[in-house]
Amino acid sequence: SMIEHEVTVPDGRKRWQQWTDKAIYDDGKLVAFQSTGRDITDRKMIEESLAESERRYALAVKAGGVGIWDWRVDTGEIFVDPVLKALIGYEDHEIKNDLDDWCSHVHPDDMELVGEVARGHIEGETPGLEVKHRMIHRDGGERWFLARGVAIERGEDGRATRIIGTDVDITEHELIERAHRDALYRLSRLNSHEKIIRTITESIHRSIDLPDILENAVESMWKHIENADQVAVFLVEGENAALKAQRGFPDWFVEKVRILTPPGGFIWKT
Repeated sequence: SMIEHEVTVPDGRKRWQQWTDKAIYDDGKLVAFQSTGRDITDRKMIEESLAESERRYALAVKAGGVGIWDWRVDTGEIFVDPVLKALIGYEDHEIKNDLDDWCSHVHPDDMELVGEVARGHIEGETPGLEVKHRMIHRDGGERWFLARGVAIERGEDGRATRIIGTDVDITEHELIERAHRDALYRLSRLNSHEKIIRTITESIHRSIDLPDILENAVESMWKHIENADQVAVFLVEGENAALKAQRGFPDWFVEKVRILTPPGGFIWKT
């Protein structure tokens, strides 16, 4: 038998010992009993340190929305951390450790991107796997994840046979980043509108000639409205609308729409 226990040595320090006991028989009779002891304090300290590291990692994973995965590329088997499954609303047993089952929860619009990034790393074209994508939560919502991984085993042909990595839930960060982009976009549009209004106002102050004012207005809109490849201004004259200024349209189109007559039963709204 073997036992491990803590002892206090004469100088007051705590040490760990391991004792192995062995009975020796001769013709079925117990003739001796051997007991061997050794100091295992260093090993115990290492084990306790590893256990503490694992506890800290588990807490960090739970707090930080991080899950690990281990993918056997050649078999399609993938170990998915129960924490990662929980991040999309599932219990461990509800999602198999199978690539197809796990990928069924990836957003359909992101599957092609995820597959392409994974293929590139499997073939050795990239030093690591990194891709931002969405997962479908159990409640039907979307969660954003940043997946990172690296091949730890490759075959003789250089293709990855085993990849390990992490998925980090970045949903909140993504929402904040999108809100920031939207705010900047709205601000840029506001600035563009202000520039257009300023240009038109300045044109009116410089000239009372309407064609000149409209030309300046179209020029300003063409420059300052995002993705405005073509701009045109029509003025309603009686029942028809007349093209007064334009940018970006081909000559044949300009000739075709120089005068627009509304369909029967309709009038141009001014």
